[in-house]
Amino acid sequence: MYRKVCRETGANTKEQVESVLTQCAQVKTDTARLGGFSPSQWVLGRAPRTLPSFASEEEHASLGATAARHDPSSTFALQHQARLEAQKAYAHLECSRRVQKALLRNAVPFDREFSVGDLVTFRRDNQKGGTSWSPVSRVIGHEGSKSIWLLCGNCPVLVSSHNVRVASPNEALAQAVLNGEPVVPFEVVREDGQRSFLDARRPRREGERDRTRNGRRNRKPQ
Repeated sequence: MYRKVCRETGANTKEQVESVLTQCAQVKTDTARLGGFSPSQWVLGRAPRTLPSFASEEEHASLGATAARHDPSSTFALQHQARLEAQKAYAHLECSRRVQKALLRNAVPFDREFSVGDLVTFRRDNQKGGTSWSPVSRVIGHEGSKSIWLLCGNCPVLVSSHNVRVASPNEALAQAVLNGEPVVPFEVVREDGQRSFLDARRPRREGERDRTRNGRRNRKPQ
């Protein structure tokens, strides 16, 4: 919320940053609902007063404060703008969290058979309740139908199959570079310099020549 609000309001001084932080915290404590009530209602016993605006039932008659929010040099203008942007940011984050929770409610792992030699990573749960993924490991065997033996570094690891996923191309490339494996197979480029691949590029037509002009290559038919 703070990053979104600062980007929209352009807060750069100490007073502006403190005002943005105050509005972000106030919007979160006034908007979030825990057991049907906001944290401000649980602590204060009532809903706090809102900023003056024409849409407010209590503060619609505060014409001075309402007019001051349109003055860019006034402090109330930054507070009002930060308040509106904080409400937008909180609504965006809350909707994203609810959508993510709904999509992952019935999520199940994909059934996949891993062969010996496949590059995979497995999920590791730490004691603080977080989740992290291991470095790229290689499948070295199977233990029953739901367990897989992996070689992570130089240590064999036994993990469940539903906690394993296929390594991405970037992770597989990093694993090959760290272990000194050739990125280009030896079957394509041999040590003697001979190539063992098919060159399917378009052959040059008769009478066609290359001209280099200003660092660019132009082809002009005869």
